[in-house]
Amino acid sequence: MGGTSADDLRGLEFDCLAVDGDGDVALLSTAGGGIAPVAVDPGAHDAAIDAILASPVRTHAALAPDLRADLRNPWREMAVRGLFGFDSNPLGGAYGKVAAPDRPVLLAELPESAAAVAVPLAGVRSGDADVIDPTET
Repeated sequence: MGGTSADDLRGLEFDCLAVDGDGDVALLSTAGGGIAPVAVDPGAHDAAIDAILASPVRTHAALAPDLRADLRNPWREMAVRGLFGFDSNPLGGAYGKVAAPDRPVLLAELPESAAAVAVPLAGVRSGDADVIDPTET
């Protein structure tokens, strides 16, 4: 997979899709400080995320932050479509779980564009992990 290097993405806010060994899918948000997976294409991830958000709601959010009613809640929007959500912070570090679905979706159930870009997470189970450290995957 070609794309932009992790160093080129450092300091930029962007989201990417990842898949664990069980086939569960997570949205990782760098918050500008998180370590980006190597060789990702932010535009392709954005398109895949848009395709997921255009798909129907599949489940309920077991975990999602409460935001003001006038704000869009992307964490809840992804959780109700079956994805886990992990957020870093502007200072970097590991990604903490901020969203989880009642019933996780498998990568094979998502639009083809998601399967084409999802970064594998070795040794991680999104449902069990409270934290994902990309330096350990």
